[in-house]
Amino acid sequence: LDPGDYEGGLIGLPDLIYSTVPVLKPIHIDGTRFADSDGNIWIWKGCTDFLLYKHFLEGRDVVPLLKERVELGANLVRVLGMAHYIDHFYPQRYHAYYDELAGFANLLALYGLSFEFVTFADQQIIQVPEQAHFIDCCTALRGMPNVFIELCNEYPKNGIDPRHFTRPVGL
Repeated sequence: LDPGDYEGGLIGLPDLIYSTVPVLKPIHIDGTRFADSDGNIWIWKGCTDFLLYKHFLEGRDVVPLLKERVELGANLVRVLGMAHYIDHFYPQRYHAYYDELAGFANLLALYGLSFEFVTFADQQIIQVPEQAHFIDCCTALRGMPNVFIELCNEYPKNGIDPRHFTRPVGL
């Protein structure tokens, strides 16, 4: 054996199975379609998992759900960044909310999933400082190749005026 070789099999441990981690290429708009950085058409096959980020922040094991989504053919999950009516998910109640966004995106990427992050939902109730929240979310996710930012879920119902926001750079 060479230094660094796996020796677990010698003492009865199971053999290591190395799996390949999918490489997610940045997606962009090409005319009327999505394409990856090589120009290949990317077909949006998503699942809505509104509270997935909340569950991640609370330390729940979200990996089984990610595996299920991939097995069903999904390449993206759509996740709310806040909610009031389906559950009380208020960003201001999670001290690591912004710090954990990139780690969450990385976890999704490990399973070959892109991430549609819905920044605002139920903002008329939750009332985070809008510009600061949007900028902090965009800053945390900037440069992640698997991230799509959605400003607001059902904006006319959520107290958000899209005209008050500019398109984030680098997303």
